[in-house]
Amino acid sequence: MGIILNFSKKKEERDRGDLNDLNGLLKRANQLIKTSSALSSEQPIVRVKSRDHFIRKLEAVISTKIMKKKMISRGMFLCGIYAPKVVVQYLSTSPKSWTAIDYLQENNRAKHNLNLKLGGDVCFLICCLFPERGDWRLMNLTYYKKMGMSFYYRFFQGTDKEIGYHMSDNFDEIVSLTSQSVHSL
Repeated sequence: MGIILNFSKKKEERDRGDLNDLNGLLKRANQLIKTSSALSSEQPIVRVKSRDHFIRKLEAVISTKIMKKKMISRGMFLCGIYAPKVVVQYLSTSPKSWTAIDYLQENNRAKHNLNLKLGGDVCFLICCLFPERGDWRLMNLTYYKKMGMSFYYRFFQGTDKEIGYHMSDNFDEIVSLTSQSVHSL
């Protein structure tokens, strides 16, 4: 009887391990940039084949901007991987609420830290893609930035998931980079 080796599982473990150090993140960013360049940067965004393709393209543009601006850090690259996923998540669906305080109230009621991440994501989207929405009612964009940072940090405190810390710590920078990247596509 022969032995079957599953190399795909080993590759997944190796790829996940690459996200734990800066060298692995730099390799990933460089690979995305090369792949994105090979796909032709002149192609309009309308030609994106799938959500995954859009995520990779946006991640490549963000990674390029991180490197050009010499903002190289593990946290920035992790945010650069996370931000496109947030943008794509809401391409075809709308969040439960566009009001940040609703997520805080839901978290207090349900004691489920996922609401804090969702609240941070909504604040991120407003600051990044819909800044005019930030000046709605009695709120302003500064309110959403502070709330976004707070939501992500409280998510980190409640779950110990590192992306919450990095999104909180690099909120302004990743909002700016993602906004520039989306508008450049």
